[in-house]
Amino acid sequence: MNRLLTAAAILVSFLASSAFSQNATLVFQDDFNRTESQETKDEPGNGWKTNSKNRAAGNKQVDLKDGAMYIACHPVADHGVSVVHDAPFRDGKLEIRFMLENEKDTLGLNFADLKYKQVHAGHLFKVTIGTKSTELADWKTGLMDLEIRKARQSNKLSDAQQEMLKTKRQRFKHPLETGKWYSAVVTVNGQQLSLDIDGKRVGSLSSPGIAHPTKRTIRLAVNKKAVVDDLKIWSHKSGAPLNVLLIAGGCCHDYENQTEILKQGIESRINAKVTVIYNPNRRTDTRFKIYESDDWAEGYDVILHDECCADVSDPVYVQRILAAHRNGTPAVNLHCAVHSYRWGNFRKPVNIGDDNASWYEMLGVQSSHHDHHAPIEITFDKDQKENPLIVGMQSWTTGNEELYNSVRVFDSTNVLASGKQTRKNGKPWSAAVVWTNEFGPNKTKTFTTSLGHYNETVKDDRYMELVIRGLLWTTGNLTEDGKPVKAMAK
Repeated sequence: MNRLLTAAAILVSFLASSAFSQNATLVFQDDFNRTESQETKDEPGNGWKTNSKNRAAGNKQVDLKDGAMYIACHPVADHGVSVVHDAPFRDGKLEIRFMLENEKDTLGLNFADLKYKQVHAGHLFKVTIGTKSTELADWKTGLMDLEIRKARQSNKLSDAQQEMLKTKRQRFKHPLETGKWYSAVVTVNGQQLSLDIDGKRVGSLSSPGIAHPTKRTIRLAVNKKAVVDDLKIWSHKSGAPLNVLLIAGGCCHDYENQTEILKQGIESRINAKVTVIYNPNRRTDTRFKIYESDDWAEGYDVILHDECCADVSDPVYVQRILAAHRNGTPAVNLHCAVHSYRWGNFRKPVNIGDDNASWYEMLGVQSSHHDHHAPIEITFDKDQKENPLIVGMQSWTTGNEELYNSVRVFDSTNVLASGKQTRKNGKPWSAAVVWTNEFGPNKTKTFTTSLGHYNETVKDDRYMELVIRGLLWTTGNLTEDGKPVKAMAK
């Protein structure tokens, strides 16, 4: 019976792999069926590297025998064994056969990008398989984030950081027999990470760090012992579009036409699908039915806020909107979204944590009013000319527009462009018009421009370029030269 079950599992895995391979590119594979020229030092071959020289005084920790790779941490090692190979992909699958010979053995599958300097040693996320349980962890926005790691090492993690870290990993009970071979499949799709063993789902984790645009390196991480064989890494080439939710409506703007301008402009420029939720109500207290559900943002990669709801002041309703962003769903905010969801004395600078501060904390800038409609001179920050969001972009002057004031710019905000306008009284004034922010315990990326009152502005290729880059940047799909990653390009 056991042989039949094993054969069935292998058949299921083979069929799944065959179907997947029709829509994917094989990035790397290794059957480890080779010999070494000596037996005193690591000689993994096929482009693999190990950390034995630096961490185990050069002692052998990786051995090729019987057509498999045997990994064992040497007694003098001051760190677990790391066996490393380049295997760049964005979304895809890793397939591997493995065996754990002892009850305390584990096999870690560590995905990394050494070019990404905001985390320790390029760590992005990890799957750790043990004999009793398995753990899936987002390290990019969790333990290996430099700020979090520093606070943790000095025992200075805040309560909020500790609560956030709990959301960055999931542990699943899944007992395995020692000395037995298993087949594992790790699937990466956007923010979703999942693990199957012998054709059965063990568990999954959804977290922003998993969506990092390029997983450049795979590390086999072993603290005691593990045996691996038949490794394959696939890059999925389905061309799945960026799933954008555009929410628009409320006071004072031609949202009926602007939603069409935005949808067509986005979908014609990048590989994206824009779903539009439009409420034709033109009141300042306009509400949206979609926000009545706790899981309103489920299934979308990014939210494009284009509502104008200044007099919606229900904290429960607003916190439900913000919960999606606190939990990691990025936001791009346009024009009157900056003047939405406000109550109390919003003309006075709020403090973080105030009852009426949450929406501003997500935006990164608090604004209360605008002057008359007149052209705005837009100037990009020269010190940030290499920032992917504005690289290559030139200053310009809009047609008639609304310049929103800046009551408070939060410390987490990075202002990329300012606008200068002549007031109705003839005096010049200026304010931030393009900025980024990181919001909540997950440091969710948000991008905002306060421009966009008139259709003529929204139609402008320069404005549309800002919106496009904002969508790409918040979702990790913008290259260093301000272009969409290959999967998003048209």
